[in-house]
Amino acid sequence: MSKLSLLLLVTLFSCQHLFAQTLVISGQNRMPFSGRSGSSVPGYMVEVTRAIFESKGYKVEYRSMPWRRALHQVDNGIADAVLGANRAEARGMLLPEESFGFVEDVFYVKKGEPWRFVGLNSLSGMRLGVVGGVEYGPEIADYIRKNEGTKYVQILYGEDVPARNLDKLLYGRTDIVVLPSQVERWVRKTKEIPLGEIVSRGTIGQEKDIFIAFAQGKKDSEQLAKLFSDGIRELRQSGKLKIILDRYGLQDWKPQLKKGSSMEFVYAESAEPVTLDPAEAYDLQSGTVINLIFDGLVRYRDDSTEVEPDLAKSWEIRNKGTEWIFQLRQGIRFHDGTALDADAVVFSFRRQFDKAFPEYTPDLVYADFTFKNVKSVVALDKYRVKITLDNPYAPFLANMAMAAAKIISPSAYKTEGVSFNKHPVGTGPFVFERWQPGKEIVLRSNLEYWRGKSYIDKLTYKVVPGNQLMKEFLSGKLDVVGGLQPEEALVVENNATTSLQMGNVMHVKYLAMNMELEPFNKLKVRQAINHAIDKKLIINDVTQGFAIPAVNPMPPSMWGYNHEIQDYAYDPARARELLKEAGYPDGFETSIAYRGRLDNERLGAIIKRNLDQVGIRVELKSMTREAYFPWVDQGKHQMAFGRWFGDNGDPDNFLYVLLDYDNAVKGKASNYAFYRSEPLHELLLAAQSSQKRQQRITLYRQAQSIINQDAPWVPLYHKQYIIAKSEQVHGVIPHPTGLVRFYRAWVE
Repeated sequence: MSKLSLLLLVTLFSCQHLFAQTLVISGQNRMPFSGRSGSSVPGYMVEVTRAIFESKGYKVEYRSMPWRRALHQVDNGIADAVLGANRAEARGMLLPEESFGFVEDVFYVKKGEPWRFVGLNSLSGMRLGVVGGVEYGPEIADYIRKNEGTKYVQILYGEDVPARNLDKLLYGRTDIVVLPSQVERWVRKTKEIPLGEIVSRGTIGQEKDIFIAFAQGKKDSEQLAKLFSDGIRELRQSGKLKIILDRYGLQDWKPQLKKGSSMEFVYAESAEPVTLDPAEAYDLQSGTVINLIFDGLVRYRDDSTEVEPDLAKSWEIRNKGTEWIFQLRQGIRFHDGTALDADAVVFSFRRQFDKAFPEYTPDLVYADFTFKNVKSVVALDKYRVKITLDNPYAPFLANMAMAAAKIISPSAYKTEGVSFNKHPVGTGPFVFERWQPGKEIVLRSNLEYWRGKSYIDKLTYKVVPGNQLMKEFLSGKLDVVGGLQPEEALVVENNATTSLQMGNVMHVKYLAMNMELEPFNKLKVRQAINHAIDKKLIINDVTQGFAIPAVNPMPPSMWGYNHEIQDYAYDPARARELLKEAGYPDGFETSIAYRGRLDNERLGAIIKRNLDQVGIRVELKSMTREAYFPWVDQGKHQMAFGRWFGDNGDPDNFLYVLLDYDNAVKGKASNYAFYRSEPLHELLLAAQSSQKRQQRITLYRQAQSIINQDAPWVPLYHKQYIIAKSEQVHGVIPHPTGLVRFYRAWVE
């Protein structure tokens, strides 16, 4: 080789290194996450990102800016990635497997001045100190938006905002300071403020994983996401991650177990699961355990009811939405060692709806709903399944993420027979070990789980009598408690070593008026009752503030919600005027039927007083569960309390199921108002058949307007799902479906 050729090669090699590929990364301009422009301390996310990509030959250019602008740059191709995103903010972007840890909103008050966050009502009249430009939970964000510029919300921008806010708290110039949890550690380290001695701390809402989010659709995004995840693991193994985090007073966000040790975890409720067969399940307790043992073709995302791939890695829709072909992942095995294939999917589904199938079981609770419009399920080959529908049905995919659509081991089912519901076998992250009825269910980590082994090695679902639940939790015997009542939640909040974690659940509590009977067939009577009921009093008294007022039949956290609809204001005078206009100047006598539970008794007492003030004299009819449902199904009630937990995250599951005239059939009604509206029916059927999300949103918003105008209900409130956990527990997710997820949970 000539000297000239060698020189050219050396020059080319040098230029490649000199002009290494540059990654442009944008992020929020606040410590300790991403740092500020011109700061000598870049923020731990920037340090971690540079350590990973510069070791792979990339040059990292970091741009500090307001958060919305940072997202905008990635959306428009100006930047390759954004730092500090969570799943909700990074919709449409590519997230790696590994994250930068987790963060949650926390609040601080002066020590000795207890304050609890239980919804918007608890913020009334409180001076709130917040950091400008930060993304808060929906309730806090709504309060800030409504009160910005008043004395009740004090927004600080600029340098050292967290420390300045804490100074204001300590000197009595604000009542509450809200910060992201990792900021607290940073402030403590840099300002040497002994927060534990000066202020009390509480949590607001859920923990959120924080990620680097890559621009979706760019050819190298998947490679960059993989490099990042691999890089985090390498930094962790080498000890370099600890060195970076130590500079910020932070700890690693993954459990570091000693060699030979294992992680055990205890979850408790006062109620026991009914069954562990997905096809039989109808209660939240069964659903929580079933989700740990089984997977489905698709699943709901951790932070929402948006559907994402699970055992099926992809799917395609054919023939105008009547044919769905699912492509299964290969190499997955059930806990009994048998292989997952298309035949297992066919078996799991046909046993629930196909009367010609040898293992068909009639009268399964959710079969008709989950497999509505399903005509056939066939295996096209070993890893492809085709599901054919009678008609296009938009909620179908969401139904496939429900418990009844989980995939079971055909071999185990044939072996166990009717006792399969006590000896379940799936492909999920945990393997069933034993069930001692009335005491506990024990699960072990699936060491071969296709997504990766859970951090928890042994998970025990413990059944504890309601009067003992708080005692055992506060004594440290339980890691997490689910299904809390408001009074129990208040106990947890007053304990220094425990906290509440709250999630927006798909729930509505309502008062249905039977429109087949007088006087509820008169619109002005129904409107008068809406004006007569004080929802704020109900939420403060019945739910202790752990709820938000309902305006529409579906909760505002769901897609398709109509935020423009105004609620009927609490106005007894207007209620009396409407009754007079309807022909009832002296009111009338009526009754409210309900299941005899404490919350319903308290709710009934308040509404009885409210209606008495406008001349409506109410008899309260407390009934057993066994008596109540046949009574309202047959339409024998005048008014009745109803509640609904959404099944699949689709607005159809609220609006069609609860208010369409198809479901006002006596003997099996779920439309307790026996409300019949042809315009509403047409909208809901059109939404069922459309595969276009935006079109469905428009239709559902129109449907809610019709319902609001016709007033068949008084929508009362939407509950928050509450769990209690020790401060050492992380990664537990109270899901909008009302179930609790533990796959990524761990204990410090």
